[in-house]
Amino acid sequence: MAKRYFSTDLFYEDWYLEMDLEIKLFFVYALLNCDHAGLLRANLKPFNALNGTDVSPSIIFNQINAEKQRIRKITDRLWLIEDFISFQYGGQLNPANRVHKSVIDLLEKNDID
Repeated sequence: MAKRYFSTDLFYEDWYLEMDLEIKLFFVYALLNCDHAGLLRANLKPFNALNGTDVSPSIIFNQINAEKQRIRKITDRLWLIEDFISFQYGGQLNPANRVHKSVIDLLEKNDID
């Protein structure tokens, strides 16, 4: 089971409060279900089935990225949560750290800057 640092300040951010309930839930779901590099396998079927929703990528990107890019589409099936790495690991990744090296490897494997 993956564990994440999570800031409860999220629930007081204007951009978060302005989104539809289903998209708020999706953003939390994405944070909890991405890998340790912030990469999310973009399969909305489980999310929609679990939550009785019908969200689509266009709705997600329109609301979450309304004023700032928070989720980047790498491919149709792979998305990156933009600030995930800096929040989880702080500043720069250190290739001498095994966890950081694993994150770097995942980013390189997927051609992500």
